[in-house]
Amino acid sequence: MAIEVLALDRGLGIARPAEVFRDGYSTAGTPGTGLGATQRLAGSFDLSSVPEVGTAVLARVFRGTLPPEPVASTGLDVGAVALPYPGETVCGDAAAVLTGPDGGLGLLLVDGLGHGLGAHDAAQAAVRAFQAAGRTGGIPQAPDAWLTAVHEAMRGTRGGVGAVATLEPGAVDSGTGTVSFAGVGNISAVVVGSAGRRGLMSHNGTLGQSSVRPQVQTAPWDDSSLLVMHSDGLQSGWNLERYPGLLHKPASLIAGVLYRDHVRGRDDVTVLVVRGAGSRF
Repeated sequence: MAIEVLALDRGLGIARPAEVFRDGYSTAGTPGTGLGATQRLAGSFDLSSVPEVGTAVLARVFRGTLPPEPVASTGLDVGAVALPYPGETVCGDAAAVLTGPDGGLGLLLVDGLGHGLGAHDAAQAAVRAFQAAGRTGGIPQAPDAWLTAVHEAMRGTRGGVGAVATLEPGAVDSGTGTVSFAGVGNISAVVVGSAGRRGLMSHNGTLGQSSVRPQVQTAPWDDSSLLVMHSDGLQSGWNLERYPGLLHKPASLIAGVLYRDHVRGRDDVTVLVVRGAGSRF
């Protein structure tokens, strides 16, 4: 078990990142022990800071002496940020991750129509169907079959949009392979890697309501790859090259930075990030 703490600001950035962990260092007249103490107490710690853009700090505190392995034993690093529409107490988006007995990985991101309790209930129905498929049949070879099961489970709710991505066992074990994707509605997915940036397109439709025929797209995957999936609560014009070194940071930190700088502020928002096993931080 672990507690993950993510702190984000849009300040001036840290001019001397190496100095801020030294007790007594402060540019604001404080005791200068905050980040140093946090780093010592955390099981793992990292930060990203860009001048005139802001700082993001990630700290994880683990029960026991060793941190748990990322996503079971796949070696992949998965992180997510999910927040409700301003003023709501529940989020109408949801994300879920499952590993199969053969080592494959499945990911779901769903956005219930609108926001509030009705959207939340629709998204949770999708998560339950996704998890049930993982318990009974492992990770499906084709994400369109999984998304069709989610679609059927959302009937009787207000419906929504969503996407499923899968990483085949070979991509997880050997670091080379394919990520497969099927989406319905305005869910965005991008694979960033050695071959550049590759967008994966969702198709028109509404899960739980209209008839849908999800189509599968694929992209190459290797140890240096990064998968970003997000709902339309996040603007799509982000570029990770704006943040020096961020590609080598933990997945949760990447998700947090994208949320901080590109959230629309008028809808639920979820950002899900998966890092390749070779792109360790």
